[in-house]
Amino acid sequence: MFCPKCGTKALDGAGFCQKCGTKLIVEEAAAQPAAPNPTSPAQPAGKPSAVVPKKKKPKKLLIILGAVFALIVILIAANAGNLAKKGEQAAKDEEYISSRQQSSEARADSEVKTDVDDTAGKLLCKSVPVDEIMEMSAEDIIAAFGEPDIHEPDVYYDTDRIEYESDQLCFIMSEDGSVFCLDAPAEKFTLNGQGLNLYFDDLVGTLGDDYYSLGGAGYQWSIGDLSYTFHVSTDDYIADIIEVSEIDTDEPVDNDAYLGDEGNDGGYANLDPALVGRWRSYDGGMLEFDGSGVISSCDFKCWSMSSGKPERIYWKAFNGRVTCSAYFDQNITYEISELPDGGERAIITFPDSNNWSLGYQRTSGATGDGIVGTWTSASNSRWSYRFNEDGTGMESEKYPLTWTADITDDGAGALSYTLLDSTYFDYTVEGDSLVVFLSDSSRIYTRVGN
Repeated sequence: MFCPKCGTKALDGAGFCQKCGTKLIVEEAAAQPAAPNPTSPAQPAGKPSAVVPKKKKPKKLLIILGAVFALIVILIAANAGNLAKKGEQAAKDEEYISSRQQSSEARADSEVKTDVDDTAGKLLCKSVPVDEIMEMSAEDIIAAFGEPDIHEPDVYYDTDRIEYESDQLCFIMSEDGSVFCLDAPAEKFTLNGQGLNLYFDDLVGTLGDDYYSLGGAGYQWSIGDLSYTFHVSTDDYIADIIEVSEIDTDEPVDNDAYLGDEGNDGGYANLDPALVGRWRSYDGGMLEFDGSGVISSCDFKCWSMSSGKPERIYWKAFNGRVTCSAYFDQNITYEISELPDGGERAIITFPDSNNWSLGYQRTSGATGDGIVGTWTSASNSRWSYRFNEDGTGMESEKYPLTWTADITDDGAGALSYTLLDSTYFDYTVEGDSLVVFLSDSSRIYTRVGN
């Protein structure tokens, strides 16, 4: 007999399945033995045949399997749809990314081309086009170059001066708020990637041979509306400082006029042709501007020193302002003696001023260096002389000078120096009428001749 639930053969006479515990039902054997089943093995004689239980169809299992199968089919179908959508989205994303990359590359190429086109053939100062710098306001300069070390009114131009000491950049602003003048070391400038701290011959090869020689002051090229003055060192003939300023393109200026004779402190300058000539005021005063840059006559004091009269005065004009450079020549003798405290004292005598003498004490420089160093008046600390080893110096830290020293026949030191006193005044000129504006008044002149 077999368990109708699990199909395990039960022990003879057992009432329950020894495996799953299902109650067993014992059926009586039929009166007539069943016909033998040809497909079943023969039963031994004398033994009753076991009743084979009917297997029930697992309907619940089939239903569950069917539901699971249906769910799997649904999930596969949904996932296929999602995969298709994801594939479409991935294709769209790839197409978008590709288009963005192409756009970015095209924009980068455009920017590179624009940069090249914008700066090709232009002079740059610290990678900024010089023509753009000259149009900048003070705020623009600070935004481009950072906070300056000095931002104050300039002594000579009466406009703001912005200076960066570490880079040796100096900007002089004009009255209209833009840059009037830019000074910077030559290595700060480039043209098409080439630095401009070059030998003079290389400068000519780079900038062309259309230049003005300024003698000891350097060489000047006019490029567009700007004038570039290259100060070339006489030691190695390499450009060390470049000065940039605007030029008047409406009225050509004589940039190649030499101011003075060989050997003096004359220089070159921009001359306004409208000023050249002889001018007379209503009270008989005369003002003469020479075409070579010399002021031959002047009926007002165009220098600032309180005493003395200059040996020569040179002029230049730009943007309605005349700058006067007055030169004073002086010869002195000096005797240096040692002080009890170890310092030095120099008695300086001025032969051209009735041998007037004045005592000065050394305030800088090494003892025994002769006249080289700084000497300050013992009676007035505002008076001083500074004689540098290179032949330059300052008087009272205000007036630049150049000097040479010698020894007199009696063994005393002799020194000759030339002092520069620069001042300026504003003017307007129209035809034969000239108005000069001084610090406290103005004068009107009429042209009377060349």
